[in-house]
Amino acid sequence: MRHEVLKKLLSPILFLMLGAMAHAQQDSAAVQKSRPAFHINAAAGLIVGANGRDVQVQLIPGVRYKSWFAGVGAGLDYYYWRGVPVFVSVQHLFQKPMPVFLYTNVGWHLPCVQDKYKVNYGYVSDFKKGLYYDAGIGWHTRINRTHALQLSVGYSGKKVTDVQKAQFIAPGADERLYTTRYVYDLRRISIKLGFLF
Repeated sequence: MRHEVLKKLLSPILFLMLGAMAHAQQDSAAVQKSRPAFHINAAAGLIVGANGRDVQVQLIPGVRYKSWFAGVGAGLDYYYWRGVPVFVSVQHLFQKPMPVFLYTNVGWHLPCVQDKYKVNYGYVSDFKKGLYYDAGIGWHTRINRTHALQLSVGYSGKKVTDVQKAQFIAPGADERLYTTRYVYDLRRISIKLGFLF
């Protein structure tokens, strides 16, 4: 099966995270209000859209201050065309009536397409980077003073441009006549379980 290794790695991590969430205290949503602190947000989840479903993994190092978290992140996005999103992430935590947060990630999607998909029917594909975004809402629960679990759902998108050029071009011919551009605007629902440490 696809992503069998990834599933084997994520299963124990998700099990531990869910176990920790079961023992979290009721007042775990309190936010440290004194000074900025460095944290890393590691998340994994599922992406579901018109072209099926697949997995995603993200790592966002950043700074938390009061109810805000901001950082620069990267990850793996396997949906339709595999790639690496690189983005700026901003998150705001609300305490009442329950610990929920809003988040937004904006940046670039850098395609990492396998070579077997780059040559097809006499054409060679060159995949170009495009816009990446992800915004949504989530639930935040603290495990202790420095660790927290986050479960979120959001709307995500990425653009990938496939520039296909013919392998054989007649001498002196206009190269533009042998070039075709396909733009993929892939929109989907993103569900993630994250661990803030």
